[in-house]
Amino acid sequence: MSQRYAKLYAKAAENPDIGELLEDDPLAVSLFFLAIARADVYGILPADPRRFRARVAPAAALSSATVAQSLHNLESHGLVRRYTASDGTELLHIVHYSDYQDVRWANRIGPPEYELPPWWEPPEAFLAYLESLDLSRVRGEDKRKKWVVLRERYCSATVALRENNPTQNTEHRTQNTEDVNVNVNTNGNDLLSESADDALPDAAIDAPPADPPATTPKRKQRKAMTDDEAESMIALARADLPPGCLDLVETLMDLVAAQNKTGRMALSREATLTTDLADKCKRDGIGTDALRHGLTAAISKGAGNINYVIKAANGYDPARASPGQPSRNGKAFQLMSDGSRCYVEDWSLTQQHYIAIWQAEGVWDAHTGCTTEPRTGACCNDGWYYANDDNGTLQRERRIST
Repeated sequence: MSQRYAKLYAKAAENPDIGELLEDDPLAVSLFFLAIARADVYGILPADPRRFRARVAPAAALSSATVAQSLHNLESHGLVRRYTASDGTELLHIVHYSDYQDVRWANRIGPPEYELPPWWEPPEAFLAYLESLDLSRVRGEDKRKKWVVLRERYCSATVALRENNPTQNTEHRTQNTEDVNVNVNTNGNDLLSESADDALPDAAIDAPPADPPATTPKRKQRKAMTDDEAESMIALARADLPPGCLDLVETLMDLVAAQNKTGRMALSREATLTTDLADKCKRDGIGTDALRHGLTAAISKGAGNINYVIKAANGYDPARASPGQPSRNGKAFQLMSDGSRCYVEDWSLTQQHYIAIWQAEGVWDAHTGCTTEPRTGACCNDGWYYANDDNGTLQRERRIST
C-alpha cells in the first residue's frame, strides 16, 4: 500500500503570521500543518468545519464550533482563504501552499478535483508540466477537458494553440529544440570570452554585491469576526452542550455581559465563551446534571468564568448537597406556599432557571428555600408567597403555611 508524505520547509517557522497565531491559537496552527499534509497538491480542502475535521483531523474529538473558530483565525492571519465553487461547494485554499510543499508535478499528477479559486497562482514547475503534457496520452475525456481548461487559463497562446493540434510531429519538434540549444550554447561561449571580461570596468568585477535593503515584515490586520459567523459558532457550540442547560448558559452570559461597563457583550465574545464551554464539557465528559451544578455555582458566586464552571461541574456529587446550599437531608430545596419542600431532584427546568437567576441576583436563601426579597412565583423570607396580579403588578398572594 502506497503512503503519502508531506514535506515541511524550515522557513515556515519564520512566518510572522504563524508565530503570532501560535501564541494565540496553537490548535489553529496544528490544524494548518496537518492540512498541508491532507490537502491535494493544489492546496485545496473542504471549508465546511465538519468536512474539514473529517479530512484533516479525523482522530481528534473536536467540536465543529472549535474547528470553525480555528479556520476563522487562520483566515484572519492570511494563511488560508475560503471561497465558494460554481456548484455551491464551500472550499478552502491554503495560501502559498507551494511555499511549504515541493510537488513533483512530473509524477503523473492529475487535474484538480475541486474548482480552483480565481486567485490561485500556478508554480513555475506546474506551468512547465502543463506545457509538456501530451493530452493524447491522457486517459479519460473528463480529465482531458480539465487539462485543456487549465492550459487555456494559465499557459501562453502558443501552448494553447499547440494543444489544439495534438498530431504535431514529435521528432520534428525535438529536432528544433536541439537546434535552438546549439545556438544558445554557441552564443553563450561568445559572451563568456576573455574579451567580454576585459570590457567590464574593474569596479563591476571587484565590488561585492550590495546587501538588499532590510525590510520588516508587516503584520496582516486581523479580520474581525462577523455577527453571522459568531451566531453560527454559537449555534454549533450550543448543539454540542449537554441537553437541558441552555437556560443557565444564557444566564451565565447575561452575568458576563453585566460585568462589562456597557452591560453588553459582543457576539464574538459569546461565541468564544460558548465554544470553550462546549469543548471542555466534551473533554471532561460532563453531563447535564454536573453542568447545571457548575453553572448554578458560578452564577450564585457571580463568577462569569468558564474555568470556574468546569471546576464546579467536575466536583459535582449527586449524593451530596451543592456547595453553599445546605438543607434538610443534605439536599437543596425550594419552599412551597403550602409549607412543603420541593427538593432539587424534582425541580422543573423553570424552577432551576429562576432559582439560578435569584442566586445571581443574591436574593436566594438556600437555608430557607426562599428569596430574601419578593419575587414572582416564590416564597419570601417575610412569610409570604408572591405573584403578579392581572395588571402584572407584584403583590402578596398568600401566607406560607407552617
